[in-house]
Amino acid sequence: MSARFTTITLAPALDRTIHLNASILTSPICRVREETVVAGGKGLNVAKMLSRLGCTVAASGLLGDANCEPFERMLHDFSIENRFVRVHGETRRNLMLLGPDGSERKINFPAFPDLDYADYLLRQIALLAVKRTDIVILSGSLPARFPASAAAELIRILKGLGKDAVLDTSGQALALGAAEGPVLVKPNHEEAELLLGRPLSTDDDFRAACRELLKRHQAVILSDGEHGAWFARGTTLLHARAPTVKALDTTAAGDMMLGAFASRYFPDRILTEEAAALAVAAGAAAVELPASLVPDPERIHELTRSVVVERG
Repeated sequence: MSARFTTITLAPALDRTIHLNASILTSPICRVREETVVAGGKGLNVAKMLSRLGCTVAASGLLGDANCEPFERMLHDFSIENRFVRVHGETRRNLMLLGPDGSERKINFPAFPDLDYADYLLRQIALLAVKRTDIVILSGSLPARFPASAAAELIRILKGLGKDAVLDTSGQALALGAAEGPVLVKPNHEEAELLLGRPLSTDDDFRAACRELLKRHQAVILSDGEHGAWFARGTTLLHARAPTVKALDTTAAGDMMLGAFASRYFPDRILTEEAAALAVAAGAAAVELPASLVPDPERIHELTRSVVVERG
């Protein structure tokens, strides 16, 4: 039996990707060649990947009532149950600029800058999230006026309602949220260095980081960009090396990795080489596409055959 998922996105976004005719690094004037706009946000990207891989998934979080249509249309198209809490105002719009030479600039706007923090909003989101679900995935940043402790508070509420949580965020929100012991955390290289307070340079550094994080979490994914990712659970430590692809846009690679991994890891919670390879292949397939478009499962499975998984 496959697991049922709910993702929580407190800062969704309309991801706008603009392809330019010249390098962002060297050209003072660039012309637009192509534009893509996709309803996303980290938790929603995870939900889309889960759905594309055949999982039952719902999505909760915050959604602005002024421009909710693209998000609701996307949820319908992906057969994702809509459990969002509507708030006044617009959901943010993020911007990615891409040059033909691979240069890129990502511009992220603050989420819900006029929304004041309120405990009842978190409880309302959590109550919607725990219905008919096995695991809740909290992914992404926080609204502009929310304290860094909001992710930790949400995990505490979910625990009180009898649900385990997965956490993928950054900065102080990651540090405080991780302290609440979510069953799985997914920091990237830079986030792990900040979380642990030391640089990670060698394979031994990554192994030690995974083992330290396992003291507080059942499982760990430590992603490392084009070098792949480390996966740890109990005494099992895997390093999945990413296949070589032509990178176009890195916007949702980590989200697709997390969604693909969760689709195989839950509900049994057994770390396998197959799950690690699928996750890294999904991340690699994602960077071939603009914005937060979801890679085709056939492409993911094709790339899986090129992923080298080594036991640590």
